Amino acid sequence: MKFKYAFIILPLALAIFLSACSKPQSPLEVSQAFWQAVIEGNVPDVVKYSTLGSEEGYEAFSRDWTGMLPSWGKIIIEEHEARVHTHVSKPDAAQSEMLYFVTYLVRQDDQWKVDYDKTEKVVLASSAVSDFVNKITTIGNEISQQFEEASRMVTAELESLNNQLIQLTENLGDQAASAVEKYSEIMRQHLDALASSIENAIKEQDSSINPADRKMMEETVTELGKSSKKLAQPDMNSITETGEVIIITRKNLETIDAGTFQKYQDQWQQWINEVNVDLLNLFNEMSAEIK
Repeated sequence: MKFKYAFIILPLALAIFLSACSKPQSPLEVSQAFWQAVIEGNVPDVVKYSTLGSEEGYEAFSRDWTGMLPSWGKIIIEEHEARVHTHVSKPDAAQSEMLYFVTYLVRQDDQWKVDYDKTEKVVLASSAVSDFVNKITTIGNEISQQFEEASRMVTAELESLNNQLIQLTENLGDQAASAVEKYSEIMRQHLDALASSIENAIKEQDSSINPADRKMMEETVTELGKSSKKLAQPDMNSITETGEVIIITRKNLETIDAGTFQKYQDQWQQWINEVNVDLLNLFNEMSAEIK
């Protein structure tokens, strides 16, 4: 009898051991498991591999993922946070239908999980891309004619613009360094001005800010500061991350109490638009180099 139980227990123990070994652990593995669950419509696993609190809160990022395939780019790990550059599209998708964004992760209880709220914002922004993606491959002359319109559109389309910037930089090599350095310094000034304005608003409205708005605004100031610091030694990754930070910043600032911060919104919008214009100017200058 003892041998009989041993033959039952040992395979079971081995199966449990192998299951534990195969559990997604790294940021990339967790990202892969999460997006596979999204594409398959496996909501329990979407919750399992992310910070989403319940299945009821899942809306599939407001899009149909049927037939989509993910691929992976640069992975950045910083203590308890990580970012995995992500590309999702159908095999035969047109360029304008491709999604480029960052999957954000946080480490909780010694496990990596997709930061659902933060990732949702950049996925929704990436989903807003339309025919602009096709235009930016020949953006040099065209952007001069449509600059004002493009600057208004750019926030919802920065992920695709960021991807094009990376590809363009790879083609240009050292030719791009001068433009990147110049516009990185300009963007730093605008990011710092925006962060300072938000900090002043927190101080001036200290007694009337609700806790949720205060927390979000303080986190926004922190993220703007991180982005500005990275631009002090610029590369294409810091440029693209700035685009993502601006997308999230705009969306965050649109959610706070309008009555309390109404007088600040125009100023914040101005600084955000300045960074958008900086990105477009950078792309325009780099595009001119390859004509």
